[in-house]
Amino acid sequence: MPVPGTPAWVEVSAEDPAASREFYGRLLGWSFEVSLDPLNHGYTVARRGGELVAGLYEASEGVPPGWLLYLHAPDVDAVRDRVPALGGQVVAGPVDLPGAGRALLATDPTGAAVGFWQPTADRPLATGRTGALNRVELLTRDTAAAARFYGGVFGQEQRQPGPPGRSFTHDQGQHRAGERSRPAFAGAAPARWRSTRTPPSRWVVHFAVDPVAGVDAATELAIDLGGAVELPPFDSPHGRTAVLRDPYGARFSLVDPHQRVLEVGRSA
Repeated sequence: MPVPGTPAWVEVSAEDPAASREFYGRLLGWSFEVSLDPLNHGYTVARRGGELVAGLYEASEGVPPGWLLYLHAPDVDAVRDRVPALGGQVVAGPVDLPGAGRALLATDPTGAAVGFWQPTADRPLATGRTGALNRVELLTRDTAAAARFYGGVFGQEQRQPGPPGRSFTHDQGQHRAGERSRPAFAGAAPARWRSTRTPPSRWVVHFAVDPVAGVDAATELAIDLGGAVELPPFDSPHGRTAVLRDPYGARFSLVDPHQRVLEVGRSA
């Protein structure tokens, strides 16, 4: 039974799905299965080593390309009823996806888009492997609102370490593959992420790179493939990390969890 609140699926939209497949396929070693059903509009399932890792689809006109995270929910109809009461907005659904599950799209009170997924088939998302999702986090300046919303949706306790507004950890901390833990909520944007504008709240997906090649080499490859660097490689407690945009502007992160910095001057 999936743990409520853990990542169930991630998908990215692009203006040119074929070019998007080329980018992520070469960068992360993904293979693809493109649906031939006209009702699915060419929806593509990505795999790494035979395991499910992501979905890709064509972006709707006027909608900026981006990554969308779905969280496990045992009853999306119940989530639909809770979302408005907790300050969020229902965007679409719930809708049935035959042979897969039932989905709901919403925005949380901080403005971040998020999906909720009730599986009806055993199609687990691969995590914690090279080329797969490694962790997710919510980048927001309103951690208190995030705490109330996600804690209320899943009926879980929250912990607020440090000064208010700085960080928020949901239940057992950040989602790392192989651990039965929930996503992390990052508080005020780190200095490297700050700009002259207040950044919109958003979920950030982190994919693990091949530790032999490393994040720096993967970042260079992403540039060669038409991507852009939003934040150059840096060391962190979660591993050496780089924040990128794909050729269509969708933000994502690369991480090498084998190169973690526990504290200044100390590596894992």
